[in-house]
Amino acid sequence: MPRGEGIRPNLSIRMNPEVLHKARVSAVTRRKTLGQWLEEAIIEKIQREQKIDNEGRK
Repeated sequence: MPRGEGIRPNLSIRMNPEVLHKARVSAVTRRKTLGQWLEEAIIEKIQREQKIDNEGRK
């Protein structure tokens, strides 16, 4: 099964309510679910950190 397809697990997280509200507003503004928005945000964060890590190894 290709990555990103199939069963997606439900998960519970604790986070700052104000940050959660801002994320919801941003997701709705972009016509995305909160889950989609969070997934994209996590991927972007991972990519930024990998880029920083790779630049530090040069």
